[in-house]
Amino acid sequence: TRLASAAVLVLLGVSMFLVHPDWSVAEGQFGWLLMIVFGSIALMGAGRYSIDAALANKVED
Repeated sequence: TRLASAAVLVLLGVSMFLVHPDWSVAEGQFGWLLMIVFGSIALMGAGRYSIDAALANKVED
């Protein structure tokens, strides 16, 4: 999950800073929101309610 969100962050960073550097915060609002969401997932991980955590618990039982 962290690796996948890191890839999305790289893509968003390229699009926000290199492709559309002239956009204001209001124009790139959705891009900034996605960067916050995926950045949070990249830093904190998926959590205990993720699918891989549920599958790991079933395998252990």
